[in-house]
Amino acid sequence: MKICILRSYLGSERNIVISTDDRDTAEWTRAVPDDAWALGTAVTNHHRDLRVLAEYAGLKDDWALPRKFVRPDEEANVDVSRPIQTVPRDALLAHVGELLSRAESLSSLADDSYITGFFAETRRQLSDIRAARVDPAVWRGLMETDPSPALASFEPNSDGLADPVVYDQMGTVTGRLTVHSGPQILTLRRDLRSILRPSRKGRRLLMVDFVSHEPRVALCLGGYEPPQDIYDWFREERMSGYSRDAVKNTIISTLYGMSSASLSERLQCTLIEARAVNEIVRQGFNLPDLERGLGEQMRTYGHILSCFGRRVTPSSSSPGVVVNSYLQSTAFDAAMLGFRTILGRLAASLVEVSALFYIHDALVLEVSERDEDRLRSICSTPIEMKGFPGKYWTKVKEVTE
Repeated sequence: MKICILRSYLGSERNIVISTDDRDTAEWTRAVPDDAWALGTAVTNHHRDLRVLAEYAGLKDDWALPRKFVRPDEEANVDVSRPIQTVPRDALLAHVGELLSRAESLSSLADDSYITGFFAETRRQLSDIRAARVDPAVWRGLMETDPSPALASFEPNSDGLADPVVYDQMGTVTGRLTVHSGPQILTLRRDLRSILRPSRKGRRLLMVDFVSHEPRVALCLGGYEPPQDIYDWFREERMSGYSRDAVKNTIISTLYGMSSASLSERLQCTLIEARAVNEIVRQGFNLPDLERGLGEQMRTYGHILSCFGRRVTPSSSSPGVVVNSYLQSTAFDAAMLGFRTILGRLAASLVEVSALFYIHDALVLEVSERDEDRLRSICSTPIEMKGFPGKYWTKVKEVTE
């Protein structure tokens, strides 16, 4: 396992690269090797973060630089450049040895197919997003009437740009993103997205959104290949006596573990009828089989694996919680894989786009006006993802929808 201790961590001019398998061979380098796991404060643009790997393994170790390495002016937050050579060599070697010992316990995870595949590629994907432009006048006006923390986080700088979002892939059990720093796009109200502007004339902000994503993932994993409108399809197949809205409410409520009593209130029907339609959905989505399989994983290992291989430890062993955790984790990775597919199609068609925000199963893009029709055409074609069952639809809409 190759480790790169970044200069931002050491306060040095270059990075240290060393392997857990060969501790006697180390080198100073300016570049960060693509196959190395990096440690340092400037690691957000590198897809392999040693601390994130440790957190994925359930280790909450403190990777901070020892205090004996820190000068008083650095403690006072003074920006200084201190060559690491001012630290005694034996202290540096001892610390590097300690880091390698701790990293060695993560070696098996470093080769895990999920970590090296989906997790690392998603991290790379997230590092490619660009800072969004914010209309200062609109932002100030909205702040006067609705000064929410989410809106405040979009404060534009002198160039009219918000900070780029830094996402946290470990902020939730299932892997769904949270915002580590920067604009709180995940909690910003849809109508407040009106503060966003294209970077220049001749460009548009649009959002690509997966259609009925988590229910579709559940159906595809259950062996079905539903059409674009899964709710109308399910109504025709199994719930012909109900409206599309009732079918949609029943499916979403059942997948998210809502009780029959709550469902009866939502549908304004009797408890017996709510239990009946709940069971129709459970059978139609093959949830009993999924519950049995995931329950066996929980009893054997204490955790489950998503369809992509992510280790997920649900908050409880309740069948509803376990199934929902599995579907949510799988659906998130499917969405990120789907967006990679779409961005690849756009690049192959020479469509000029910039990714600004990921909002769970939606992606905010800036695209040139001349390429908008091409973007819509590409997104109108169902997506088939390598190694994942079924076809998936997206729609292009305004960012405030």
